[in-house]
Amino acid sequence: MIKDRLAASALLINLYLLFLQISLIIFKFPSLPAEIPLWYTRPWGSPELTVKTFILLVPLISLLILLINTALASRLSQKKESMTSYSLHILTIFLMLTSTAAVYRIIILESLPSFPWFLNPTVVTAIGAGFLISLGLTFPTLKLAQKFGFMDNPKTHKHPAMLLTRSVARGGALPIFAALALVSYFSFPLDRRIGAIFLAGFLSILVGLLDDKYDLNPYLRFSAQIAATLIVVAGGVRIDYINHPLGSGVLPLTRWVVPLSGTLSLQPLAFFSAVIWILWTMNMISWSNGVDGQFPLIVSVAAVVIGLLGLGDINQYRASIMAFALAGATLGTLPFSWHPSKILYGFGSTAIGLILASISILNGTKVATALLVLLVPSIDAAFAIFRRIRAGHSPFWGDRAHFHHKLLDLGFSQRQISLLYAGAGAILGLISIVSSGRGKLLAIITASGLFIFVLTLVNYRQSSVTGGKSNDDV
Repeated sequence: MIKDRLAASALLINLYLLFLQISLIIFKFPSLPAEIPLWYTRPWGSPELTVKTFILLVPLISLLILLINTALASRLSQKKESMTSYSLHILTIFLMLTSTAAVYRIIILESLPSFPWFLNPTVVTAIGAGFLISLGLTFPTLKLAQKFGFMDNPKTHKHPAMLLTRSVARGGALPIFAALALVSYFSFPLDRRIGAIFLAGFLSILVGLLDDKYDLNPYLRFSAQIAATLIVVAGGVRIDYINHPLGSGVLPLTRWVVPLSGTLSLQPLAFFSAVIWILWTMNMISWSNGVDGQFPLIVSVAAVVIGLLGLGDINQYRASIMAFALAGATLGTLPFSWHPSKILYGFGSTAIGLILASISILNGTKVATALLVLLVPSIDAAFAIFRRIRAGHSPFWGDRAHFHHKLLDLGFSQRQISLLYAGAGAILGLISIVSSGRGKLLAIITASGLFIFVLTLVNYRQSSVTGGKSNDDV
């Protein structure tokens, strides 16, 4: 039931805010002065001080509020008073936000300003705002999709990879894009490059919605992808250099310049490398949307890693904010896309892939980092292209032979597969954070070999289970 998912989402938000309060106090309590301005009342120009141990009252009161909310909401739910229950959840979130902000204010003013990344105000605000806005927009998006027929019906939409047994709403990428746009608009001024990203993203979302409604020709959709990519690159999002994979320094991609007319010129390597990377990420992310919960977990993990690598660099501030907001926005749709899903992302997921690829370029050209985090879906996509061409089909020809399909055939549940992809991305992301250029190259080679080995074992196991017939033949 949708009301159960909303209640679970509210509980998760409140638990996360309580976790932030407790973590902040644990990390910063030793550095607090003996007396602190707990309530921030300044009636005569100086703060009213109290012993610093009184700060422990804030999470205790928050926990009490959360327990009371849970008990009352459960009773109201039994009495089928849904609107009163929702209002109670919203009130509790507001109170938890207020108490969390109070703790942050005490810590920031009275102790050292350094934070672990997950408590950094920039990170918390971007992720939290993206999550709340996206979560708030997903429910009306779901209702509008049902009202205007933006649905995926397995009875009418015949596709070899179809896993649905019931009609499900589409358009799940729309609240993600809207939440990211709102957080970005209120966080920093837009420049030409970020404006181009959002313009291209809007085009991709629009095409995705049209495809959700009318099931467009795949070649028309790919043409729209090319147009969106060219908008981004023309706006100045290009790969100017790559870190030297075998040594220190960088390898510039801007040395080769082709004059066009007047003052216009083209740097082919920087231009086409960005085009290929963005197009690749758009399609690879879209193809990693096969089971419930897979897409938002993959995107959020990749976005957090990219954001972390730019955190603290003033030149990459906007890209990091966008990355964290994107992570929060995708997670905001997770309660509705977790198995069994209530909403699907459809072709609009390519817009999120475009934004993720563009952020990885803006954030100090973290292409190798993004590739490492997204290595499993990338190799799976490469095998899909090879498999389809070998079978004499177009690369856009759908099949039921992706890695997640093979895992389903071996008995894995959709939830387990989603968590497996997220776990693999998190491990590879951690490796990318601590690795240099050479380390990333070695990690990519090693992880690629390991995944290909695992894929071979899965194919062998699948063949033995099905008596020699593989889904590659589908």
